[in-house]
Amino acid sequence: RVNKLIINLPPRMLKSTLVSVVFPAWCWLQDPSFQMMTLSYSEKLAIRDNVRFRRLLKSDWFRDKFGDIVVLSDDQDTKTRVDNMSGGYRLVAGLDSGLTGDGGELIILDDPVSANDMSDLVLDGVIETYRDVLSTRFNDLRNTRLVLTQQRIHERDLSGYILENEKDEV
Repeated sequence: RVNKLIINLPPRMLKSTLVSVVFPAWCWLQDPSFQMMTLSYSEKLAIRDNVRFRRLLKSDWFRDKFGDIVVLSDDQDTKTRVDNMSGGYRLVAGLDSGLTGDGGELIILDDPVSANDMSDLVLDGVIETYRDVLSTRFNDLRNTRLVLTQQRIHERDLSGYILENEKDEV
């Protein structure tokens, strides 16, 4: 059992498609009541992948094969939140937006820092958000999982921080 997983891949290797679109759908196939949160440095990117996730779940192919397992809620199906009839949900947000009040059993961090902004201020801000804010978003500290996917473009990025400071948890 892995509680924290770091996936570092170069750009254009389908990391967002695999981790932020397909993997959450797979999680709901294992347990439709699963509650998750997906975050990116930009809410725009998080929404892009949630739209793709929703399209996958609404596709004829998915509904034909798995429509009896994952049934989307009619009253909560937006670009930033998708609920299903089994109590599962998926929230998306940018690290640049407020993260209060919501959480999950799985938190996916997909590109927490833009490759175009590696300033000390931005790097420190992401680490501070990870340490001080995301730790309060776990529904259950013992059972919540974290998946971080990003390209490694700076030794002080979030992957570097976790590998240096949380070796026993990765």
